[in-house]
Order: sequence, then C-alpha cells, then structure tokens
Amino acid sequence: MKRWLLLGLVLFVGAAVAATWTLLRTEWAGTHLCGIAARAAGKAVGLPIEVAACRLDPARLQLDLEGVRAGPPGAPVLEVESVRVRLAAMQALGGKLQIAELSVKHPRLALATKDDANDRAPAACPPDLLSRVELGAVSIEDARVDLRLPSGARLSVARADLRADPAGSAWPAGPGAPRSRFDVRVAGARFEDGTRSVAASAAHAAGEIALDL
Repeated sequence: MKRWLLLGLVLFVGAAVAATWTLLRTEWAGTHLCGIAARAAGKAVGLPIEVAACRLDPARLQLDLEGVRAGPPGAPVLEVESVRVRLAAMQALGGKLQIAELSVKHPRLALATKDDANDRAPAACPPDLLSRVELGAVSIEDARVDLRLPSGARLSVARADLRADPAGSAWPAGPGAPRSRFDVRVAGARFEDGTRSVAASAAHAAGEIALDL
C-alpha cells in the first residue's frame, strides 16, 4: 500500500509539474505575467505601459513581447515592435537580475521634455530600477528618435542601431566596473534650435567603456 501511495504521489507531482510547465508556455500565462510586470514597470517609470502580446518560454528562460507602448493613450512616448529578454541560466547572488540578452526591434521614441527641474527632486542616476539589473548582450535595431527640448530645440534621428556585448579580459577592470564593447550606427540625424540646423547623413562609433558611471 505504501508503495502505491508513493507511486501515486510521484505521478501526481510529475503531472502537476508538466501541467504547470505547459501552462507557462501558453499565451494566456505570458499575457497575464506581462500584465503584472507592465503595471510594476509603469509604476516605476511613472508612465502607463501596455503590451499587445507576450510569450514565455521557461525552457529557454526567454520572454518575447510584441506591441509595447509607454505613455498616455493616443500619445505614447515610446512604441516598440518587439522585445526579447533572455535570462542568464546562472543568477549571481547579490539581488541583481542577470539578463543574458536584450533585443529591441523598431523602437520609436517621441518625447517632449519639460523644464520642471525646480518642481521635483533630482532623479537618481542610474535609476534604482536599472541598478538592480545586469545586462549581457544588448541590440537595438532600427530605432527612431524625436526629442523636443524645453528651449525649443529638436533632435531627430531617422535610424539608429546599437550592439553592445560584455568585454573580455583584454581590458581588465576593477571590481564593480565591468566593461562593454559597443557599436553604434546613426543615419539621418538632425539638430535644430531655431537659429541653426546641423545634420549628419551617417555616423558610426565603436569602442569599449567601463560601466562604472
């Protein structure tokens, strides 16, 4: 009898794990979890965030988002076609979330900044939310930027692409100062402030920086 009870318990646990695994891979589970995450992120940045579709792959520790919008309805500050987040298999101690890969495709940033520095306390740099995350490989594909400053100046970029990867040991850095290789390409950039206009048809920068700001 004890053997049958033990076998039944093992089968029950196995079925429960399999059902949970299958449920986590469904669109419903992904959308539900992303809804919770979007509300938490929106609260952190002070903007409503919406996600059209979300898929979670527990086997790959991967999350795929589609149709991400941040900002008030009808006038979003940021729109992103798709985002892929893959967590590192080994999470280090210390409370930081280790993200092995972050891929962002076709983001559109349209932001009009306000001169309200005297009305609020200085923001933390880096933001507290970012200080809890450690990024690995980062790629941003076909980004567009339209930034309007309080002075009336405007910065626009027709396309920007970024690739950043953790640097190896060729450039040793001290504890707490990891390094990253980056490659940035910009096309159709323009800056206007009412009295002058500066344009760049294309620009490219690559190098290595210490992430100790």
